Order: sequence, then structure tokens, then C-alpha cells
Amino acid sequence: MTEDAGRFTRDTPVAVVGAGRLGANLAVAMAAAGYRVATVSSRNAEHRSRLAERLPGTEAVPGHADAAAAAGIVFIAVPDDAIELVCEKLPWRPGQAAVHCAGVLSLDVLATADRAGADTGAFHPMQTFPDRDSAQSFGRITIAVESTDAGLRQWLNELADSLGGEPFDISSDQRDAYHASAVMVCGLTAALAGLAADLWNGFGQDRERGLRALAPLIGATAEAIAVRGVPAALTGPYVRGDVTTVKKHLSATQGHSVDVARAYAALAVAGLPLAAEQGSLMPETRNQIETELRAALRDLPRP
Repeated sequence: MTEDAGRFTRDTPVAVVGAGRLGANLAVAMAAAGYRVATVSSRNAEHRSRLAERLPGTEAVPGHADAAAAAGIVFIAVPDDAIELVCEKLPWRPGQAAVHCAGVLSLDVLATADRAGADTGAFHPMQTFPDRDSAQSFGRITIAVESTDAGLRQWLNELADSLGGEPFDISSDQRDAYHASAVMVCGLTAALAGLAADLWNGFGQDRERGLRALAPLIGATAEAIAVRGVPAALTGPYVRGDVTTVKKHLSATQGHSVDVARAYAALAVAGLPLAAEQGSLMPETRNQIETELRAALRDLPRP
């Protein structure tokens, strides 16, 4: 393990192994920020061709090993379950750095690189990349950085700054909770939006129409959270203590499906303490609402 903080620079040749949505956008964003993206790899010929067009001076190759061999810092941006296997097949050497881009995985998945004398690290943007043209999405986001090597950790923090993000250091034993929080607010929020939109079937509208109506509400809520925080951004019957409204919601969701009813009640129970933090929800009313919610959860058929 090397502790030379100046060993990695903006001119260090970088490889991005895997040209999916994250890998492609990371390569483009790094190049735009003045980093030397020497190679990118993808087994998909169309993805390679598109990246070659967007990254003049960068070699787009089909083989991950060829990409890694030409670089000093190698970002492994393949799906989480494939990172360890890909790492095991790359030609590591002392002085290199291996960096994975997974949110939940420890540095242990890069053990092959470590044993070969390469430094190891992780670089995880807390952002969703819906397509391969979202390089601007690195701006103003949190980026989790990990490395036991001071030089690589410094370089990764500087990269996050250069991309317009806000880096913070994390350790492997903290990653499970960190990534669960990201999934709750991203993937599970999208799933929740789909479940909410499906309720529109009950009055003759399809999911697409429901999402079109709910999307502005989601956007306004996200803005309120960013500006006002929680619990101030919370609104609705749980803040006001509208017991009758809650009962009607439980009836409506149960009439739609067990899964939707369970999701509604479980999320409401978990969020009640936050609603109470606003100060207007009286303890007696909170207890009454919680009793209704827990009764619904208890009585719902088990899957």
C-alpha cells in the first residue's frame, strides 16, 4: 500500500471498465473536467461507438483487460454482482489503483488488485443516471469516497470536487446503511410512485395518467425537503391528526390490493414519529392513528 499523496494526478491515465449508464456518464464527466480518460471498455459495440464519438482521444475497446492495462487508475463500473469477478480477471500491477463504483460493497471485492500491489478504493455517486447522456447529473450531489491509501483517497475527493459534487469519506462497515438510505429515497420511492399511480385504476385511469398527475407533487415534495428539511416538509393527515382520513385511506388501499395496503400502513407507522416532531399532532390522536395502522397491518393476509 502506497501513502504518496501526490502520486495520482489529473494527468494519471484512467480506464473506465464497463460503459453502462454510470460508467459512460462518469467517463464523459471526467473528460469534461480535464481528467485523462485513456480507455473505456464495453462488450456492446454500440456503446463503444457512442463513447468514442463523445470522447475524442479516448480509446474505446471491447476487452476490460485491455482497458485496465493502459491505465494507472481503473474504475470498475459494472453491475455490483460482477465487480469481484471482473476484478479477478484484470492484469493488476503495483502502482495502479482499482476503484469500484458500488454503494453497498466493501473494498474486499477488490482483493485481487490489493494482493497484486494495487491500491483500492470506492467512488459512489448518490445519484440516479436514467440514461447514458446524464453526465451533468454529477453536479451538486453527494459522492461517497473510500480508500485506506491516503493518496488515492485524496485523488478521489478532488475528483468529486472537480465534477461539482460534495465528497464525504465512508468506511466499508458503514456502507450497508448508507446504500439502504439511497435505495429508500430513489428506487423504493419510484416503486411507491408506481403503487400510488395504480390506485387510479379504481376510478378508471391507468398508471400513466396517475403518474402524470402525481409527478408534480413528487417534485414539489422533493423541493420542500431540500429547502425546509424534515419534519417541516411533511404534510397531510398524519401531521394534522385526521383520523377519519386515515381510516378512509386504509379502506381504499385494502380494496385495491394487499401489497398496496401493507406498503401504505407500514410507511405511515414508520413516519408517525417524524410527523409528531412538527408539534401539532396530539399524543392521544397519534396513538389512535397508530392503533388503526397497526391493526390494519395485523389483519392483512400474509403473502
